[in-house]
Amino acid sequence: MLTHSTGHPQQEHETRHGSMSQTRWAIDGPDGTALELEGHKFSAGDEGAPMMCNLVCLSLGRHVHFDYCRAENAARCVGADVKHMLVRMAPSPEKAKDCITHKLYWQRMGAQLVSSCATCYRSADFLFGKSGFKDPYSRDDQANFAKWCVMIIIPYATGGHLITKPLGPEHNATATAPAQPSYCVLPMFHQPRAANAAVTGLGYISNDGHQFACRNPVVMQQAFHVSGSMSYQDRLPLPNAPATNTIAQYSNNRLGAVYSALYSFWSARHTATAGQQAGVARQDAYSVVMFDSSTSIATASNFISAPDELLATVLPYRAHGGTNFTAALDVARGLMEQHWNTQRTPVLIFLSDGICTVADETVQGICRSAVRLGKPLSLHAVSFGEDSTSSSLRRMAQIAREIQNNAPQDPLLPAAATVASSYSEALDTRRS
Repeated sequence: MLTHSTGHPQQEHETRHGSMSQTRWAIDGPDGTALELEGHKFSAGDEGAPMMCNLVCLSLGRHVHFDYCRAENAARCVGADVKHMLVRMAPSPEKAKDCITHKLYWQRMGAQLVSSCATCYRSADFLFGKSGFKDPYSRDDQANFAKWCVMIIIPYATGGHLITKPLGPEHNATATAPAQPSYCVLPMFHQPRAANAAVTGLGYISNDGHQFACRNPVVMQQAFHVSGSMSYQDRLPLPNAPATNTIAQYSNNRLGAVYSALYSFWSARHTATAGQQAGVARQDAYSVVMFDSSTSIATASNFISAPDELLATVLPYRAHGGTNFTAALDVARGLMEQHWNTQRTPVLIFLSDGICTVADETVQGICRSAVRLGKPLSLHAVSFGEDSTSSSLRRMAQIAREIQNNAPQDPLLPAAATVASSYSEALDTRRS
């Protein structure tokens, strides 16, 4: 409701706000995806009530708004406050839409006044340049909303927003404090920065061009030894990412999404450690186990290959029938034991669509073997399939986390360098 009188001198219209009862939520994600705000869960199609329209932005934190595209074609849809959407979403998915900044959203509210506010229309406010509704948020909130809403993600996914685990170890919640996520400090819709660009003070540039004002989670004090079915095309390689075109020529499907994740990880580690290791052999040792109903070792204890070379070792493998988690974990355990080195921490990144079962004893076996050899295993199960088929992956991560938490801690290893075992869903891969 407007509060200024007719012909008011203020540049913007002062308003009072009420419940969002005449709005509906549109949520991008698998069927059943919900958003929780202020203790309320909202699914696609739910009414905006009981949220207040002048409080919802604060509840969301950094965010973008959506609007119908106003450009004649997508190529002309550019600007500091606008980013054209390539995916279609409700309502009216046949109509192209844009992501717009919080600032532009409130400015555009004025355009709606022509038809909904006879008082302002008669006083010809728009002819004299009044910009719309006054933003009800504080200057600090507006400054925060103007920055990109990309969060830092845990080490094994840095470089591509692929795994929905938005915190590095130092940002995790503790017994006395809530989680403290680290966001990109650059403006919304900024152009990607070069990963090797200089950063003043504490901070770094991620492999996909975002700047964070904290320690790079890819640079850990320990080196990693990493072991890592799927012809469905509901998930595809990340769009507009390095090597995506090459990957799609071989596997434009779930397996291609896995390759995209691997390449992002390898590239991020390569970029983050290149300066430290100039003229020195890489400390990370990569092993890759490909599996369906059987297993193949694509590379083992690889210290030498660059990201493009590592990608070339896995691309010839295509999706086939069958999935055998037990065989894959047995081979991974053998590689870990064969190439064990006390200077490295064992990390197993298990990427699958989850359509398989595995006995608890198999997962316990590889985890306890690592403890026996001297360091607990950090296991990260990542689902590229539907949530309903991923219970085995969740269970794997749970078992690994319990054994990891109960294992003796290395007194020489900083607590921040320990990466807790986890389960994640690859929700940010491109969907067909």
